[in-house]
Amino acid sequence: MLVIVAVTGLLHQDMRDGLATVEANRRQYHMLLECEIPVLALALLSLRWQRKLFWVGWAIHAAFTVFVAVIVIWLAFFWHC
Repeated sequence: MLVIVAVTGLLHQDMRDGLATVEANRRQYHMLLECEIPVLALALLSLRWQRKLFWVGWAIHAAFTVFVAVIVIWLAFFWHC
């Protein structure tokens, strides 16, 4: 699901937001893809071969989710400081 969101965000950028915003969004979507594509690859490989790959992918996904949650909390509560 996150891969679809990232690809959609990269393909449909609104130029009315300004160049700096478009560039920041592009960097964010690239980071999302860089984190989620290995997870997808490990999940697909774990279907056929080792179950350990599933747990490695799950750990990467969990770490990325925690990272995003910390960023969202930081921006929501401490941005104005």
